[in-house]
Amino acid sequence: MSLSGRGLDGRVASRRIDGLRDGKFTLAARSSRTFRVAAADMPIQSVGTLSSLYASAAVEGPDGTITSVSPPVYAEHEATYDVVKTYSPTAASARAAKIPADELMALRGRVFDGQALVDLQELPPQGGDGFRLGGGATILDPVDPARSLRAPDLPSETSPRSGPYSVKVCFTLNAIYQDAGFGEDVDALPPGPDDYPATQPVPASYLYATLKQDQTALWSGWLDASGCAPTKLLQSGTYSLVVQSRLSRDIGADAPAMHEVMLHSGEGDYLVGWARTFLVFGSGTLHLTPTTWDHAMNVAAVNARIFSQTEHLLDGVTNTIYVNKGCDSLAPTDSCAAPAAHEVYLGTYSDTQPSDAMSKFVVAQEHGHLLEWKGYSPLGDEYDGGDDPAEPLCRCDHVTTSNQTHCMQSRELYGAGYKEGFAHFFAARLYNERDGVGCTFVYYKQFATESLGVIQPPLALNCGFAYGYRDHQCTPPATGGDATAVELDFMRFLWNLHSSGQDRLSLTEMIDIFVYAKSAIGIPVFTWDSIVNSATMKLGAGAKLTNLITLGSLHGVDDDYGL
Repeated sequence: MSLSGRGLDGRVASRRIDGLRDGKFTLAARSSRTFRVAAADMPIQSVGTLSSLYASAAVEGPDGTITSVSPPVYAEHEATYDVVKTYSPTAASARAAKIPADELMALRGRVFDGQALVDLQELPPQGGDGFRLGGGATILDPVDPARSLRAPDLPSETSPRSGPYSVKVCFTLNAIYQDAGFGEDVDALPPGPDDYPATQPVPASYLYATLKQDQTALWSGWLDASGCAPTKLLQSGTYSLVVQSRLSRDIGADAPAMHEVMLHSGEGDYLVGWARTFLVFGSGTLHLTPTTWDHAMNVAAVNARIFSQTEHLLDGVTNTIYVNKGCDSLAPTDSCAAPAAHEVYLGTYSDTQPSDAMSKFVVAQEHGHLLEWKGYSPLGDEYDGGDDPAEPLCRCDHVTTSNQTHCMQSRELYGAGYKEGFAHFFAARLYNERDGVGCTFVYYKQFATESLGVIQPPLALNCGFAYGYRDHQCTPPATGGDATAVELDFMRFLWNLHSSGQDRLSLTEMIDIFVYAKSAIGIPVFTWDSIVNSATMKLGAGAKLTNLITLGSLHGVDDDYGL
């Protein structure tokens, strides 16, 4: 059991809070244990500014080790270090606006170095040649047309200035995911010491940022693919960069693709701004990170990855992603996408499950729903018509920490199986290299097996394995009944169609085929026949069409059910 923190000038620290230096303790079934941490023992102690703290536990059970991470809280220590005040996101934002300017470049606090707490003034300054890092703030701003997130005030400049210096400022998001390091290729650093999740550094690609001095904007715009602002000539002095949780990229349409990540806190939904202050006295490239961590940062990092490829984006559409805000039609902890409204809802944490913002595969999967139908939803994609009457391993009875509407192995109406399978494939594609070895999808619900019983999440599934689950495990539909599919099969079919062999298809080709199959073939219900007919029209007769048909049979998404 560990408590981790981030604060001051970007320091990061963690320490065990279970009374053990190493090893583990035993917790009986259906029991609990409370840990209390004195203010003076916390790993990051910020005086006059805010840090963020979160607890993590590595729980070893019969199905393996599961790491659980608490929501972050914001904290501010008194100068004596024996008292700490904690804040909600909205209260922390209000407090940040009142921090005296001089505090941001004259930071006070202590950091746990693995052995003892060390005063910040005894540690080497951060920033590298030509720069010194100051503090920062996380700012919430209600939605308004101005989109004016306010950076902290900066100290007045009284000393003579030198320069100008050629400065390039880049920003990296620090994401923490419970489903990272399971065999995928991207943002996949394994757990660190004591098994708490590793920080995944993700460039703030295409996020909106403002470079300021004395509250005067020197530049505002969208960061580039590397998360960097344009190189500027700056005089020596103190500056700030504010990066907002919204993204935009021009993809050749009349209007750019845009995403806005909104953190739900209290009764409101807010854009998040991560502000950093820094001192310039030389030329070079300065790499900044937020001084705190929050769930919106995790989601913004997934979006930065999505925006790295134009194939992922919808022309001229603004999508809004709500963090820690569940679907109205489901439980408040459940996530969903509403493609027609251009919205994604990522459910909040509960007593039995962390926020879905902690799972990069959940976040990416819900974004896949925005892309798959291109605004068109066919008949036959409902979740309530394909339940297997005879085979429990093709239902969701075993799912206990999320909704049982559908799951990776459930038999569903054909359109529903495709809908979820495509979203899984989209997430797999985001975090696995197309030309890499293998494919890993980290699943977030329970998975039932004959030999191992019910396996708890997160579970690494092979998303490239050639096996038709529906054909081998599930009951075929009655004669004349609606076609059925399993989302696991569709995920694997789509991954192999996209990644394997010289006849593979690009994402653009695939979407073109499936959108046409749903909207222009003249078949009101999405079926294997409509896919083949659409592929024939789009690809023509040849090796690519043959490969699609072969993979459909191999993965159990065709219409013969292995009979």
